[in-house]
Amino acid sequence: MRDYLQDPRFEGIKPFENIVWLSSPTMHGEEQKWINDAFETLVKF
Repeated sequence: MRDYLQDPRFEGIKPFENIVWLSSPTMHGEEQKWINDAFETLVKF
């Protein structure tokens, strides 16, 4: 599973010791309105 550790391209690079958990982006309330407004008012060339 960690075959990349033997790959010379990764020499000297240590894997993370702790896991960094990421979540999918979410939009609530005003955020979706702002995104829509940005797309609708985008200057077209």
